[in-house]
Parts: sequence; structure tokens; C-alpha cells
Amino acid sequence: MHSCKYTLGQSFEVLAIEVDDYQEGLKMAVMFYGAGEHPAGFVGYRVATTLGEESEFRQRYFGLSEYSPAQAHSLAESLDRKWRTEAEAVKRAKGLRQGRPKGGPGVLAMGFRAAFKVERGRKGHYGTYITPCFVVANSGYGKGETRFLTSVHGFDGAFAAAVDHYCKVYTLNDEERKILLAKKPSRDLFVHTLRLGLLKRGHIITAAEVARKLDPQSW
Repeated sequence: MHSCKYTLGQSFEVLAIEVDDYQEGLKMAVMFYGAGEHPAGFVGYRVATTLGEESEFRQRYFGLSEYSPAQAHSLAESLDRKWRTEAEAVKRAKGLRQGRPKGGPGVLAMGFRAAFKVERGRKGHYGTYITPCFVVANSGYGKGETRFLTSVHGFDGAFAAAVDHYCKVYTLNDEERKILLAKKPSRDLFVHTLRLGLLKRGHIITAAEVARKLDPQSW
């Protein structure tokens, strides 16, 4: 196990320590050590996290010999929030760069998928309305989804509008936006792959009909 010396009153940061040397599950934490609780005699707050694609280990100490209890606690919580935000950005960027995640052929990124909106005719009317769309899950429990229909925007416009919305909802930066734009699927995803899923569920629609629905303005 790696060890690091601590001098009372000193605030420092340790990088690139092997994660296996620490308790499993210590991914992000703020811990307080009272008198006699730390083997090196440290009293104060410790912030620790694993961060980045290489699982870089970071930690920093805020000792009560240097800060007041309120200051030490505030600094520790502030750093923890900063590292959490950074960790989420790294996780999101990694997810965007990777190939298709689990969840089916229509999933383009976590919370972003290509799909068909299937709407049965209202009472007194016949038929089922099937519309290709891009769906963005709005961040937060119970926030629902936003659909961008090709019948309204066209294929290219629906994808672009969905990307814009996704970037706003998940606060993507310019580099992440480029990665997401590069994931634009071909029309064949709807015409063939996703259409087969509709057929298996009993919704009959031809490839030609799907193609027309992708770009209705051009017909």
C-alpha cells in the first residue's frame, strides 16, 4: 500500500496513486478526521476521488491547524463539488466517444436515441400514425422526454434540433457537441433496422413509406 506523509498545517494534493490501494467504492468522498482518528495525527477534512479515464486518484487535506472548522468544511465541500462536476464531464465525454452503448440499435448516446413515434388513431378514426423521430431524455427524475419529429423538421433538421436540445440539457461543450454530431445515423437505421422492430410488434409499414416520412418535404 502506498503511503503519504502529512505535515500538520499543510494542504496538498496527491495525483496518480493506484486506486487498488484504497477501499473499494471510495470514488468520491469528504471525510472528517477527529483527534486520534488519523494515523499521522491529522485533524480536519480529507477529499478523495478517482477521476478520469485512467482512474486517476486525487486527494486533498484541509487541516484545522491551518483553517477554521467552517473554512475547512467549506473548502472541502467546494472541492468535492468541483471534482464531481469534472468527473461527470469525463464520464459523459467517454460515453459519447465509445461505440453504441447498450440499449438497442437506436441508442446514439445516453439519453439520446432514434425511434418511431407510434400513435393510434383517436376514437372514431382509423389507422396508426408512425413518425420517425429523435428522442432526448430530459435530465432529472420525472422530466420526461422531448421528441423531434422528421414530419416537422425533416431528417437533418430533426437530428440537429435534437443535438441542440441535448447539448443544453446536458451542458455539453463544443468538443462534446462535435462528437455527438458525428454520431448522426444514416437513414437506413430507420428504413431497415428500426422498421424491423416495428414489424415485429405488428406495425406494418414499408421501407418506401419510412423513406417518405424521413423527408416529407421532398416528396
